[in-house]
Amino acid sequence: MKLASFSLRNAPGKRRLGLAVSGGIVALDAHIPDAPSTMVALMDIWDDLKPKVQALEAGPADYALDAVTLHAPVERPGKIMGIGLNYADHAAEADME
Repeated sequence: MKLASFSLRNAPGKRRLGLAVSGGIVALDAHIPDAPSTMVALMDIWDDLKPKVQALEAGPADYALDAVTLHAPVERPGKIMGIGLNYADHAAEADME
């Protein structure tokens, strides 16, 4: 399942949540009336909404990918974490695979 934050190219100011499916994006708010408007809010109630979102995976896209602009999934994350072994030289230096 690939969740996305997007806006329509013809309405760039309004960010929405969606599900990436073959052929484009399914807008969560078009199918789930109580869908939150931010990814953090979606994560907060994920256990309740997960079955509803999963049910949308089999359906058609609401918008083609060329009709939307994809944004960072979490607009202003509190933390950004990364791993330090993403380069072979650094992994070797740390004596790790």
